[in-house]
Amino acid sequence: MQADILNIFIDSVINTLKTMCNIIPKRNSLALKKANGVSKGDISGVIGLVGDLSGLIGITFPEKLAFVIVNRMIGEEIDAINSTVEDAIGEIINIIAGNAKSNLKEKNYDLNMSLPSVIVGEDHSITSPVAIPSFLIGFEAENFSFWLEVCLKTENN
Repeated sequence: MQADILNIFIDSVINTLKTMCNIIPKRNSLALKKANGVSKGDISGVIGLVGDLSGLIGITFPEKLAFVIVNRMIGEEIDAINSTVEDAIGEIINIIAGNAKSNLKEKNYDLNMSLPSVIVGEDHSITSPVAIPSFLIGFEAENFSFWLEVCLKTENN
């Protein structure tokens, strides 16, 4: 995958969390995901993309950072993962994907998005298509680590 495509998703994460939650994440790592790897968090939002790029993106948070995100989005104190948290994380991945889709359109990539899915549970996994390399991008925010997974292939490969 081209670096400029990854950078669009990285920028979308940063801009979304800054705008929606007044959280400024810092990217701190980039690696290929190991086969059958488990997520390093408690809740993930995942969305599929099809078109000139096909695959999925997902974002995984520890529950305490998810609580901070929800508090900043809706002003409500949260202390357990519930439907409000799940909806908020689904909305976060939807906004990230939508922003990236708009920026990719400017580079002549035409995409459609699925509805977001939310996965909850310690050591859950996001299953990626086997034939597509999956990149894990690590971030730090509010003294917590979280990860963006980008698993996309271009129409040409």
